[in-house]
Amino acid sequence: MASDTGISFCPLFEVEGAEAFAHSINTSRLAYVERSTQQLPLIFNTLHQNALGVLDKGKLIGYVIVNEAGDEMSELEMENTDDISRTIKAYMGYSKAERISIYTPEYDISLNTMLGSMAEDYVIETSDMYHILDFANVLKAYLTLKHKTTGIVQGEFSAVMDGQPITARVDASGVTVERSAKQDAVVLTKQQAQALLLTQHSRYMAVPAPAGWFPLPIFWYKIDKY
Repeated sequence: MASDTGISFCPLFEVEGAEAFAHSINTSRLAYVERSTQQLPLIFNTLHQNALGVLDKGKLIGYVIVNEAGDEMSELEMENTDDISRTIKAYMGYSKAERISIYTPEYDISLNTMLGSMAEDYVIETSDMYHILDFANVLKAYLTLKHKTTGIVQGEFSAVMDGQPITARVDASGVTVERSAKQDAVVLTKQQAQALLLTQHSRYMAVPAPAGWFPLPIFWYKIDKY
């Protein structure tokens, strides 16, 4: 049954073309983990998650992934951001939940802007502690992502991270990362380097990095962590 918003919900993979729709959504993101199209029904229901298709007059316009209690969205994806608020309103009625938590990456500007206009509160926290093998690659990818979305100040940072020399620069032309370090570069162990790049603790570390560069906006959706 559709709500007064015109929105209805059903199991996502009961909708024809759901796999192709969900795959297209994932690969259109600015950063994403590969998801095999054939395995999507399995992936979307790992870690006790339930995938619901969002329908507008029978047409698939998005999906939500929720927990068993129905009060936590680990993903909210809509083709059109204008449909976000009415989808949340419809889901509140559908789930009967008094409060819903929604997890989003900080670089999803359009979604966070919409949520910010209606959320009662928000919390910024670390996504996870990841295992970084190539610090230069990670810095290049996620400093570029941050530069293109939330924005970062111009500057330079040089360090030796777990034995890997790195110098990153941000200027008017964008982000560059070299696999070399200055003579006075800070030397960090793997644990220290990962704490700097991945956690909110970075603001308390005595490291000469440009303000706001760290932590990097690394974010994996819940179902990608199985």
